[in-house]
Amino acid sequence: MPRSQQARSGQRREEILEAALACFAELGYDKAKLEDVRQRSGASTGSIYHHFGGKERLAAAVYLHGLKRYHRGFLDVLARHSDAEAGIRALVDYHLRWCEGEPDWARFLFLVAATSEVRSLDPGIGPQIEAFSMEVGRWFGEQTAAGRLRALPQDLVISAVMGPVQDFARQLLAGTNTTDVGEASQELGELTWSAIRRPKELMGS
Repeated sequence: MPRSQQARSGQRREEILEAALACFAELGYDKAKLEDVRQRSGASTGSIYHHFGGKERLAAAVYLHGLKRYHRGFLDVLARHSDAEAGIRALVDYHLRWCEGEPDWARFLFLVAATSEVRSLDPGIGPQIEAFSMEVGRWFGEQTAAGRLRALPQDLVISAVMGPVQDFARQLLAGTNTTDVGEASQELGELTWSAIRRPKELMGS
């Protein structure tokens, strides 16, 4: 396929993904139809089926697209912070700010897709999550080896870092939060760091 044609195909695919997300956000995933996506994107039904197949595979592609966006920002935060405390606080802030700034993506990733089967329908999702987990594990492993963080299994580390933050993010996405995001970031950053840092009495051991 010529490069110009590849570029047009890639752009069309992007437009369909963005239109699908908008339809899922506006109408709800269950009620949104491919015809809604077709009208919003301007793509033909044949083009949608060519790129994605049916609605479920389109939703899986939307999930993967959003996951990549979120992961890029998350890993960029880690890359910019060699200090453990600053990195943990920055991750808390990133997650909350991303949910606040990208609410449609956040709702789909963390609320809609988390309770459906779409995550199993795109072969790229598993490798994306695995590669992300390896990069995150490397950063936390280095911080733990340097004696800055508690020595915990990776799944417990992620739970300790993201659990309370994600709970507040759900309130934020539902519009039920009463605490400002900036204040929440500061307070949850402090709580998260206190939970995951290596106790001072063990710092020298």
